[in-house]
Amino acid sequence: MTYDNDGRFPDGAAVQARYPDAGRRSGSDRDAWPWLDATVEQQCGPDEWLVTIEDRRAAELEDGTPAPAGTPDEQLLFPMCFRDASELRPAGRRLCAHADLDGQGMHWLERGRSCGLAGPGQGREAGQ
Repeated sequence: MTYDNDGRFPDGAAVQARYPDAGRRSGSDRDAWPWLDATVEQQCGPDEWLVTIEDRRAAELEDGTPAPAGTPDEQLLFPMCFRDASELRPAGRRLCAHADLDGQGMHWLERGRSCGLAGPGQGREAGQ
């Protein structure tokens, strides 16, 4: 059975989806999973969407191993997963979670951007 997209998360829309961090088991508490950049492929049910996770931290190589930093984009494979509406949100600006390293306070990051001030383990959004 096919479903027409109801418009909440249109096909091709930039979203953020809950997806487990590297080293976290997929069976762990989904509410603890970080929000990662993704694209909606299609709506698959009344409350289910197929999405492609587009965060480099989730990327793999053709042999299934995690992609090391610096891997050329054309060699990256990104996972696809099914998510319900509670595990999706529209993409957009997000609050950078780095400590106030520069004395200028917290700041917003646009989709696909990372913080140049964030130290190790600090390049994530607030709440992760």
